[in-house]
Amino acid sequence: MNGLTKLNSVRRMVALSLAMLVAVITLACSCQLGNLTKLATEIAPTKAVVVQTAILKPTRAPAPTQTPTPVPTSVPVTGKMTLHTNEEAGLHIQYPADWFVESEAEGSYFAKAESGLDTMDPTDGPVFGVFVGPLADIETGVGTIESVEQLMDALLSEEGFIPEGGEIGEYETLRPDVLVVPAHWVDKDTEQLWHVLLGVTISGKRAAVMAGVTAAEEWESYLDVFRTMAGSVELFEPTATPQVVPTKEVMKFTAREVPGTATDLNGALEFNSYRGWMDEEGDFQIAAEVTNVSDRTYNTYIDVYWRLLDANGDVLLEDNSFLDRPILAPGEKSSFWSFSWGGDLETGTVDDVASYELWLKLSDLKRSEVMIEVVEHSGGPAKDEFSVKGTVRNNLDSAVSDIYVYATLYDASGNVVTILYGWPDSDQLAPGEESAFTLWAWNDWEDAVSYGNVFATGSPVE
Repeated sequence: MNGLTKLNSVRRMVALSLAMLVAVITLACSCQLGNLTKLATEIAPTKAVVVQTAILKPTRAPAPTQTPTPVPTSVPVTGKMTLHTNEEAGLHIQYPADWFVESEAEGSYFAKAESGLDTMDPTDGPVFGVFVGPLADIETGVGTIESVEQLMDALLSEEGFIPEGGEIGEYETLRPDVLVVPAHWVDKDTEQLWHVLLGVTISGKRAAVMAGVTAAEEWESYLDVFRTMAGSVELFEPTATPQVVPTKEVMKFTAREVPGTATDLNGALEFNSYRGWMDEEGDFQIAAEVTNVSDRTYNTYIDVYWRLLDANGDVLLEDNSFLDRPILAPGEKSSFWSFSWGGDLETGTVDDVASYELWLKLSDLKRSEVMIEVVEHSGGPAKDEFSVKGTVRNNLDSAVSDIYVYATLYDASGNVVTILYGWPDSDQLAPGEESAFTLWAWNDWEDAVSYGNVFATGSPVE
């Protein structure tokens, strides 16, 4: 599956993004996992991925900072501060006058260096973010919250919220309705020490989660700045009505099946079944299953190519990816899933897609991934989803990371409906270690009645 290594690096960044991770999830972040997956599948696999600890924020279009009427704050201002108002989010906050700022409907972002606004990464200087949303969105997952202490407890109790080896300090009350707590950890990849001041506030039916992040050597210099910013936050009911501009993300298309043909690879590799369809986003998805009918074991990339055709047989787009299994022994089956952006068509529109052609090619490039054991699994369709749960074990002599689990969904005739894939709870497994996993399908699975071909892959840790 194209770009899985990159997707895992994004996933790990999210896992290590202390405050903003939970803020984004619990306060109804506008990012969709499906969109993240699609983005990742466009990125070619790499042998090494440099992962940098960062605070992720929702994709957004920068909005200008407004100059509102100042509101009082009960926390003394440190240095030269100025007032920022985000009418869409319903937020007032004091921030250093020489910092850069961006805002959107979910909150506002501040950085000492302008480059810090791109990913809210503290490498070039301290950063601070505030996410605002209905308190009910958080209570849906954790139960009734009546105080900032309960809100902070709920966030810190999230599994994986603090990376392994990280430490949390003592709660500090800046105002009766504003609570902060310091935390820090060493990133195991970059070996850099990051410090975070996490804060929460509640005002009526609205809540905010905030975090200031900086490198260890700058922590003492900016801790009071972070306290001042957190203590100055005032929430109010949003008054601005954002103008909705139709974009690719909000446009909806009629999902439809697309007929296609597939060509086997000289009797060595055969397609068991395959399916192509246009989804509601106007993108083309394709799922297939291939069997090794030869007496050879393949451990190189087996590329899958496809082209989209219009009613006249003219090519609208040609694309490619590769089979999911890194090692394909005689008689084994490998799944395959990928997609093509509708907006990437070389000519025509998504409505012109009438059919597709599918074929295989062998590559000389050896794959670096390994297979690990799936100990047990179970699953099936439910009312709104199809899920598969189970356990993987590292049955090798060395540690593995970048672990992915795959499963194929079948219809009543045994044909491929779609491919599920995901990752276990643990990012890395030492020899003999186990970890649970859950795979979900929320759409495009309705014809599925069973599943199979469950396997797991990983990358050896050097």
